Amino acid sequence: MVDNMKVALCLHGLFDSTTDSNSLGMNGHSYIKKHILDVYDTDVYIHSWEDDKSDFINSLYSPKKAVFEKQFNFNKIIKEKKLDKLPKSPRTPFSVLSHFYSIQKSFELLYLDSDVSYDMVIKARFDLGQINRITSPFNVECIQFDGYDLSRINMANWPDDYMLNEGPPDMWFYSNFNNMKSFSNIYDSIEQYMTLGTEFSNSISKRLGIHNISNASVLYTKFFQDNNMWNDRNVLNCKKN
Repeated sequence: MVDNMKVALCLHGLFDSTTDSNSLGMNGHSYIKKHILDVYDTDVYIHSWEDDKSDFINSLYSPKKAVFEKQFNFNKIIKEKKLDKLPKSPRTPFSVLSHFYSIQKSFELLYLDSDVSYDMVIKARFDLGQINRITSPFNVECIQFDGYDLSRINMANWPDDYMLNEGPPDMWFYSNFNNMKSFSNIYDSIEQYMTLGTEFSNSISKRLGIHNISNASVLYTKFFQDNNMWNDRNVLNCKKN
């Protein structure tokens, strides 16, 4: 990776505790600082649901642009789409809609009113690099730059024989400025995908079970396919860093 590249980092979602030094958000900042902020000329763009932590998060990241707001209630959309009738699943429609909405908002800050172009754009969660019970055996939470190709979408992947291998993990993606622009419309696409009775939802129901209509990995796969990035994706070998 070329050290003098101009990089945009789009962070989204929930930060976690600002009072616990071992929180996912605090440790995530240390990881992001080590692997991105201290390495590249980076502008940060943030959307977060934690408006009560805006001053603290801004002090850590000094973002070029940021929006902090109270958690939007997606229940009306969920009921209209009858997603509240889905079988119970750890991946709730509410959390998935919230996830993709926050991504879109962070990318809108970059693309809809930007006077700067970037060599690389990174989408990441605040807990980047942090281990949990699902990701820990595979290190997919750790962003990788060895073997990158900015002409393609770079991502992690679950092992072929792993039960969650239904699409890419959601911790990080990156590519060039033009490729990543599609993320500024990602929520609009996902909301359409999460519509029951469509060809897509019927195929998911038959192959994986209808509850996976709110599986972020499945939805990312569909999104990348529709934006002509899936077949030429660059899957990087994840290791602890």
